[in-house]
Amino acid sequence: ISCIEIEDTPPSKKQIIKSCSFGTKVTELSDLKEAIAMHAQEACKRLRDEESLCGCLLVFVQSSPFDESAPFYNKSITGAFSQPTDCALDFVKAAVKMVSDIFKEGIKYKKCGVILTGLEPKSGHTYDLLTDFELIDKKEQLMKTLDNVHTKFGKKKLGVGPCYVPDRNWSMSRDK
Repeated sequence: ISCIEIEDTPPSKKQIIKSCSFGTKVTELSDLKEAIAMHAQEACKRLRDEESLCGCLLVFVQSSPFDESAPFYNKSITGAFSQPTDCALDFVKAAVKMVSDIFKEGIKYKKCGVILTGLEPKSGHTYDLLTDFELIDKKEQLMKTLDNVHTKFGKKKLGVGPCYVPDRNWSMSRDK
């Protein structure tokens, strides 16, 4: 006797999260911007792989909750896109601006990340009458080219900003 019905297709995701702890504590805004740009691009890649669009982006930063020498700092900020998108340029531009808004001088950051919410299937999205389809087509061609470069040469060969340059100050520690 069947107790649970078999799902024909798995339910679509409600959100995509990309975050990582830093190898060393980060105090500079430029380092935080680079890290958040990388997270935004990698979350966008997951979104594109699922053929979805994102309408809302959340950016967060935090210090170490275990560091007794400094107060714990945990901030997030949310922003919505006027039109749901899957363009890495849109995500990076928004995420870098948002992380600048929540950056606080003197904090030793241990972690940052992005959360994509308001996800919907790309095939089911209905554009409004004032949508600039020419711009959407240009962004789509750019993202297809970026995806092709990543498939052929690896994701660290081309990106938005210097976030994929090796040995950054904020790179994750993988020595243990």
